[in-house]
Amino acid sequence: MIKGIEFLANLVVLQLVEIDVILGMDWLSKHKGTISCGDRTITLVNHQGKQVACQPQGSKPKPMVCNMEAKTLEEVTVVCEYPMCSQKNYWECHLIGT
Repeated sequence: MIKGIEFLANLVVLQLVEIDVILGMDWLSKHKGTISCGDRTITLVNHQGKQVACQPQGSKPKPMVCNMEAKTLEEVTVVCEYPMCSQKNYWECHLIGT
């Protein structure tokens, strides 16, 4: 239940500390999920057509800084090469790498 409105879901228990539930794209699509990042709101519609909007409880998470840098293909480090691989035998090589 979310704010007293019932939503159907098959959940799998995970041993995570700060996460209550992870909802996949299929589930969110089925429930017409809309995520508004600006006001930190998720709007959902249940199987009976009832709509609910919810926001996270508690304080905002600390900002996270990500750093990316552009490189040319030649600058990318190759961990493992498969010289026998080509587009022709992609699946065969893909199985080798697993």
